[in-house]
Amino acid sequence: MKLQDFLGKNTRYDIKAIAEDDDLSRQIQTQLIGLGLLDPPVDGIFGPKSTAALHQFQKLMECGEAGYLGAITAKKLIETKREQIPVTTPILKTLKSTVFKVKPIASSQLNDSEKF
Repeated sequence: MKLQDFLGKNTRYDIKAIAEDDDLSRQIQTQLIGLGLLDPPVDGIFGPKSTAALHQFQKLMECGEAGYLGAITAKKLIETKREQIPVTTPILKTLKSTVFKVKPIASSQLNDSEKF
């Protein structure tokens, strides 16, 4: 099966069904790699990393099809360009006093200017 086969239909594939279809797995992996959500190579093995990348895509693009591949996700996978993927800025929160170091060595070996 191909992503195009989902368009305009009520077909739904769960992760197990995707994993059992090598062509579909490869096509989804190719799209996710192109969108920067999955590291290469395309291997046709739809495992935990591919699954996580697909779920991340669905969340970022608000597909509303968590847990399965349907027409909405397929259409967005086909049409979305890399620059259309929303970029979220991570927020770093420290829970206790923390030293950020310029070099990966013991804090006692750094000058004060190399610690923040």
